[in-house]
Amino acid sequence: MGLRLGEALALEWPDVHLTPNGSQWVYVQVRAGKSRNAGRAIPLTRRAHDILAQRQAASETLFVFADHDSKVPRVSSLDHLHAKARKALKFPPEFVPHSLRHTYLTRLGLAGVEAFTIMKLAGHSSVTVSQRYVHPTPQAMEDAVAKLDNMNARSLESMLIDSCKRDRSGSTDQRIEVLAKPTDTRTDTALVPPSQVLEGRVAQLAEQLTLNQ
Repeated sequence: MGLRLGEALALEWPDVHLTPNGSQWVYVQVRAGKSRNAGRAIPLTRRAHDILAQRQAASETLFVFADHDSKVPRVSSLDHLHAKARKALKFPPEFVPHSLRHTYLTRLGLAGVEAFTIMKLAGHSSVTVSQRYVHPTPQAMEDAVAKLDNMNARSLESMLIDSCKRDRSGSTDQRIEVLAKPTDTRTDTALVPPSQVLEGRVAQLAEQLTLNQ
């Protein structure tokens, strides 16, 4: 879920919505936290949903993460317990409870989620904080340019079709010059299929764009 430790400890079962209500996703509601954007609804992955459902079935307390005495542990106590487990498992000292939040946000970035959405899910005070988790891969950058290329092609095609329609709606004696061959042979559009007219327009416009660069 990517919660801050304090947010997780303050979570109550009424804030956990494990049954979809107008959405395909279940979620937890964070009411307040460290930043002004901390209050938020966080959709749950299937794995998180299953873990919380099992915990809820066995819980007899109001708080989601209460201890065996039905009390909410302090953050410092959890840090101490985590340090003991980390040492026993020989994990590096850099691995702290907050690392789990960083892992969640980093994986969102690797999945292609943009910074503004990460900010909303994490409850960051600014999108600048969220941008550190966004690391575009070479494939992602190629896909971005491919989208731009496709958009440019659709725009060009639309412009050419509109131009052909305007030309055809003119007088019957009007002629549209088409670049049919590299030798710049001119052809009457009355004898040329619309697809060839369009291809000729594309070639002419591409040539003009190249000369203007």
